[in-house]
Amino acid sequence: MLVFFWLFLIGTLLRYQIFGILKACFPKVIKVGEIKIDEDLDNYFNTIDEHDRNWSIKEEEYSRNSLGMNIMHEETLVKLKTKSISAKTIHGVHCYDILANPLYLDDF
Repeated sequence: MLVFFWLFLIGTLLRYQIFGILKACFPKVIKVGEIKIDEDLDNYFNTIDEHDRNWSIKEEEYSRNSLGMNIMHEETLVKLKTKSISAKTIHGVHCYDILANPLYLDDF
């Protein structure tokens, strides 16, 4: 345990130096932060697909009518209802709500 403690402590204190040495020794293997993601997507309200758009609108309407509380601002709801859908849409889960993902919802 004592050996692991010292290894962990040294690794924690010198992690940037150790990483720099490893990156210099293996430049083709270790690449961090060099990924450029450009999916050429439009505005969020235009890229959300019809199913996810309806899901968000119905969730907001239910929250307002049944629970008496707003999840989103009025202007956001208006944008969801009025914006047109572009050719490229977001795939997968459209928001950070973990229960919006059907796989997580079933497990929950």
